[in-house]
Amino acid sequence: MIAAAWVGGWLLAALLGLVAAAAYAEFARMTGITQSHRGLTAFGAVGCLAFPLVVRYWGVGGGAGLATLAVVALPALAMWGPAGPLRLAAGVKAAFGVLYVGGLLSFGTALRDGQGLGGAGSMALFLLPVVTVWGSDTAAYFGGKALGRRKLAPRISPGKTVEGAVAGVLAAAGVSTVCARWALEGTWTRGWVAAAAVGALIGIAAALGDLVESALKRQRGIKDSSKALPGHGGFLDRIDSMLWALPCCYFMMWLLL
Repeated sequence: MIAAAWVGGWLLAALLGLVAAAAYAEFARMTGITQSHRGLTAFGAVGCLAFPLVVRYWGVGGGAGLATLAVVALPALAMWGPAGPLRLAAGVKAAFGVLYVGGLLSFGTALRDGQGLGGAGSMALFLLPVVTVWGSDTAAYFGGKALGRRKLAPRISPGKTVEGAVAGVLAAAGVSTVCARWALEGTWTRGWVAAAAVGALIGIAAALGDLVESALKRQRGIKDSSKALPGHGGFLDRIDSMLWALPCCYFMMWLLL
């Protein structure tokens, strides 16, 4: 990830696209798309693969164009044939999956190559939400283990606690402040309070992304999105927080830089 972030360009976009395609295949199985219309899984995965590349070369506006195409084309494809009306729901879910997985993950490309910083500054800007989420997840886990008493969302994810969530947000604020002070030195001019606020928002967004996927897995009665990554579950399990953290960071930086 760090090597791809350093190089940027098509390499990072291709890596994010491959991860998005793999995560979308898991999303399709979890939501029943594959069982309803197997072809939608393939077309959706291709859309997710293309999303970061489109954003890399045509910007966020190009991504909006691809999103529009997915919203129109995938439901239309699902309805093709005599049983089409019965499969419309699968097409709608497929279009949403492309936007949710491919579209949100492509904000990583927009962060790395769309802010005009160049070089180490662009790499640091991309790694800011990545490292912040790593720090937040770690603090939430150990903070919850040590201090956790009150359940955060017992019907969705029984293991998460309010104390762990608070520890995660505080850690995210701290990590973001350090990154802004050292990695973005000369670029970040808003001070440490604003940097901490950005980190806290990223931490909250990451926690929400995690809860959304937990709710989906709870609905399907499964523990992991797949077994693709031994000991870590599936690709969607690994990027669920990033799907919310990357666009959150992108829009914060769009406002503040």
